Amino acid sequence: MRTQQHDVVVVGGGHNGLTVAAYLLKAGLNVCVLEKLDKVGGGAITRELTLPGFKHDPASTNHGIVVANPMIHRDELGLQSKHGLKYIYPDKAFAVIFPDDRALVFHRDVDKTCESISQFSERDAEAYRRFYKTIVEMRKVAHIGTFSPPPPWGTMMSVLSRSEEGREFLRVMLESAMDVADDWFESDQVKIALARYASEMMIGPREKGTGNYMWFVAGIHQWGAALPQGGSGALSEALEAYIKDNAGTIQVLNSIL
Repeated sequence: MRTQQHDVVVVGGGHNGLTVAAYLLKAGLNVCVLEKLDKVGGGAITRELTLPGFKHDPASTNHGIVVANPMIHRDELGLQSKHGLKYIYPDKAFAVIFPDDRALVFHRDVDKTCESISQFSERDAEAYRRFYKTIVEMRKVAHIGTFSPPPPWGTMMSVLSRSEEGREFLRVMLESAMDVADDWFESDQVKIALARYASEMMIGPREKGTGNYMWFVAGIHQWGAALPQGGSGALSEALEAYIKDNAGTIQVLNSIL
């Protein structure tokens, strides 16, 4: 039996593995993706779990950070222009509803978000504008190690310590989400709504080190809360199409057995 030779074998066909494989193919390598399940996608997958025609996302639903990736916003792999990936960007990203039936609604538009915050605190509405601008600057620092290999820890600490933005980045990184919320806001409702960024990661918002989740706030207004049309698996399906169209190999459980 002849065994096919590959330059790289990617073990695990989640969306991260598929992304790695796609870029390696773009670089001209012969790549094979191995996935133990019967379908690639990992947590970014859509299945008919109840009745035919009813699609469900058993894991991820909203695509937040990934739309900031050049793979999406620059369409580096042609996933949107060639492989059918489409995103819906709702005006209302999310809302937190309180026992008195009031809701704090986070819109993609900063002004609309501040208007919603003002029902709880006019001061916090103005503070949120300043908070957003500060977070945007901090995200610029964070991007140093987001879409390129980060420098060694010592080098990174040295670089961050040289600027006011870098030092603020370090301070927030070591604080808790509630520490950051307490520093900026007076309304319990606003603090709770922002602390959800940590709690939705299944981490207590008073745990030190959760302050960095506050960076995600800026993403709502910069990139939006993206919903892939057709379900979360649309991203994985587009990556799968790219890999196959570029002579890559994908082997799932059914094709191996």
